[in-house]
Amino acid sequence: MKTSLRLSNLIAWTSAVIALLFLLLGIIQIIYGHFLFFAGLSDTTSGRLFGDTEIINFFIAASCFFLITIGIFIIQIKDQLKKE
Repeated sequence: MKTSLRLSNLIAWTSAVIALLFLLLGIIQIIYGHFLFFAGLSDTTSGRLFGDTEIINFFIAASCFFLITIGIFIIQIKDQLKKE
């Protein structure tokens, strides 16, 4: 039982870290786009770090990983309450 708890804990924290990385990428892309816009260079790159991505995709991915994290932690809390 402890192994499954440790594994789910590892999955939850890994998911949280991935979500934070996606959130950071989205914020960096916003700052980069604004910098290019104010420098007058936004016509060439359209303010994107990666050419095929939209800014909103980073935030959608981050919210999905945060939901996975929250779901796993809710399941862990529910299991602990059943034991007590």
